[in-house]
Amino acid sequence: MKNINEVKNSQFAVPSFDDWKGKATQSLKGKSIEQLYTNTYEGIELKPLYTEEDVKGLPFLNELPGQGSHLRGTKLLRTSGQAWDVSQEIDVSCPHQCNQVLKDDIDRGLTMIHLLLNDKTKRGYSLPNSNGKGLLVETIHDIEKALNDISLQHKSLMIDTHYCSLPMLSMLTAYFEKNNIPLETIKGTIGMDPLAALVEDGELPMNTSQLYDVMAQLTLWGKKHSQNINTILVKGHPYHNGGANAVQELAFSIATAVEYVAEALKRGLNIDDVAQKITFSFSIGANMFMEIAKLRAARTLWTLIVKSFGGNEKSQRMNIHGRTSAFTKTYYDPYVNMLRVTTEAFAAGVGGVDSLDVSSFNEAIDRTTNFSRRIARNTQIILQEEAFISKVIDPTGGSWYIEKLTNDVAKSSWELFQKVEQLGGMEQALKLNFVQQEIKEVATKRQKHVHNRKDKIVGTNFYADLHEEPMTMSSLKKDEHVDINDQLSIEKLARLKEVFEMDIDNVMDVAVHFMREGLTISQFINLMKDKEATVKINSIEKIRLTQSFEELRQTSDQYFEKYGFRPKVGLINLGSIPEHKPRADFITGFFEAGGFEIISSHGYLSVEDAIEGTKAMKLATYVICGSNEKYKEMAVAICRKLLDGKKDIKLYLAGKQEDTLTTELVEAGVSHIIDATTNCYEFLTSLHQEQEM
Repeated sequence: MKNINEVKNSQFAVPSFDDWKGKATQSLKGKSIEQLYTNTYEGIELKPLYTEEDVKGLPFLNELPGQGSHLRGTKLLRTSGQAWDVSQEIDVSCPHQCNQVLKDDIDRGLTMIHLLLNDKTKRGYSLPNSNGKGLLVETIHDIEKALNDISLQHKSLMIDTHYCSLPMLSMLTAYFEKNNIPLETIKGTIGMDPLAALVEDGELPMNTSQLYDVMAQLTLWGKKHSQNINTILVKGHPYHNGGANAVQELAFSIATAVEYVAEALKRGLNIDDVAQKITFSFSIGANMFMEIAKLRAARTLWTLIVKSFGGNEKSQRMNIHGRTSAFTKTYYDPYVNMLRVTTEAFAAGVGGVDSLDVSSFNEAIDRTTNFSRRIARNTQIILQEEAFISKVIDPTGGSWYIEKLTNDVAKSSWELFQKVEQLGGMEQALKLNFVQQEIKEVATKRQKHVHNRKDKIVGTNFYADLHEEPMTMSSLKKDEHVDINDQLSIEKLARLKEVFEMDIDNVMDVAVHFMREGLTISQFINLMKDKEATVKINSIEKIRLTQSFEELRQTSDQYFEKYGFRPKVGLINLGSIPEHKPRADFITGFFEAGGFEIISSHGYLSVEDAIEGTKAMKLATYVICGSNEKYKEMAVAICRKLLDGKKDIKLYLAGKQEDTLTTELVEAGVSHIIDATTNCYEFLTSLHQEQEM
C-alpha cells in the first residue's frame, strides 16, 4: 500500500526550486530574482520562497509541545478551550471607578485583573489625585475600594510595580489577610523590574544591590506563602517603545532576566526558586510573522539558559504576558488601530502567550472607555472562540518559513545577548550606553522609512483623512481624592526603616503589619529612597512611530481653528484623467499627510487653459501633475508664464524627469520635483515653516 508521499508524488509533479526560479525570472521579465529578497529591521534576510532545504538540520523540528526547547509551547496538551488569560489594563485613577470598571469587564469576559498603577503611585509622589492614566493608591483603603466584592480566587492578577514590589505586595497581602483570602489561592504577577524602570526614568532612587536584596526576599517569601504569585517581571516594552526591533527586545529582556537570576543566586537562592517566579512581558508589534517567531524563539532561549543554570523542567517553562504595541498606534484615524491590534493579537495567540492585553484603539488619545475596552477585549475573545486559535498548539509549526525565521531570530538574539554579557551584563551595558545606541540606530532607520513613506502608516503618512471628526473624550467623572488620612506615625516609620536597612529578612512581615495600621505607598517608597545611592543612565524615550507627522497635522488643526480653513495646495493637472490621475493621487496623499487641503483641477489641454485655471484658484502653492509627455509639451511654458515677475508663488512638479527637462524646469522656476524618493516629512516641515504655520 502506498504511503501519503507516494500518493502525492504520483498525482502531482514535484517542481524543484530551480523550476520555480525560472518561472519567477520569466515573470520578472529578465530582472534579477534577488530583488525579491528583503531585509528586516532585525537584519534578517527574507526569501520569496522557502523549501524543506531551509529547515534541514534545525534542532527542534521533531519536538512536541511541552518538551525539549519549549519552542512549540510549554504544555503538551491544552486542557481547555482558553489558550491564554484575557487581560486588559485598567487605567482609571479613582479606586471606586476602577472597581466599577473591573466588575463590568469581568462580566464580559475578562479573566485577568491588570491594575495599571498611576505613575505617581509607582514613584512615591504623595499627591492625592492626578489626571494621568492608572490607579492612584495610597493606603489599604484604596485597595479595598478597588477590589470590593471582586473574587480573586478565580482570576489572575497582573501588576507592574516599577522598580520595587515591596510596598504594593505588602499592601495587597494585608488586604488578603484582612479579608480572609488565602494567599495560596491568589495567582498572577505582582512584579518588579528595576532595570526597565531605570530605562524608562533614566534613574533609580536607590542602588540596584538594595533592590536585588528586596527581589530575593520577595522571591523567598513567595515560595513560602504563595506558590502562584510571581514577584519578578521582565519587560520588553521600554525597548520596543523606544523603537527596538524584535531581536533587540528579546535579547535585552533575556539579558535582564539572566542578571536577576545571577543576583538572586548570589543571595543564596537556587535557580528553581527564581526562574519559576519570573514573568516575561513582551510588546507585540506589527510584523506578524516576526512577532510569532520572537515568542517561539524566546521560549527556546529561556529553556537553554535555565537548563545551563541547572534548573528543572518546570523552571524551564517561560511564562509570557503579551501586550499589543503602543509604538504602532496612531492619534489620527484611531479606529484603524482596531485593525492593527487584531493583527498583533493574532500573532500573540499563534505565538503562544499565556496572557494578553489588547490595547484600546484610543490609547494614544485618552483613557479607555467602556466602548474601547469592549472592542479590545472582544478582539481576543473572538480569536479564541470564533477563530479557534485556542484549539491548536503551535499553529505555525511545520511552516518552513516560520521555522527558519524562528531559528534566525533565536540565533541573532543569542549573539546580541552575548555582546551584553561580554560588557558585564545588562546594567553595565545600559551604563555604557550600548543598549541605547543599538536601539537608536534602528529607531532612526524606522523613522526615516516613515518620513519618506517607504513604511506606510494608514491614516497618517498615507490616506490621511483631514475631515475626520475629533474623538469624544472619555466620560469618566473627575478623579476622587484617595485616602491619605491614616498615615503611619514617625516612630513606626523609623522602625520600618530600621528593619528595611538592618533586617531585610523580616521586612515583608513588618510591612504587612504596618500597612494594616495606615502605612501609605508614598511613605514606604520615600522611606526606601537613598539620595546617596541613585543610579543614572541615559533613558530610552517612549515614542510612537507616527508622532512627527501628527505634529504637522496638529499644526494644521491649529491653523484651521484660527482662520477657519486649512493651508491649501493647488493641483495643475495636465491632459486627460489617465494622464494626470496617478501623479495627482500621489501628490494628494503626500500633502494631506501634512494637513494641507488639496484643490484639484480638471485636466488642462493647453498652456492657456492651465494658466487661466490656475490664476482662478488664487493660491500661493501649486503642483503640476501629468505624464512625462505632457510635461515636455506644456510644463516649462506654464512655469514661465505663471511665475513671470511673481515672487509669491511656489511651484512644484510631480515625478522624476530626465536631466535635460529637469534643468529647464528649474530654470523656469520649479522649486522642487517631488517623487517617491522625496522625504515627505522634511519637505512638509519646511513648507510649514515657509508659510509660518
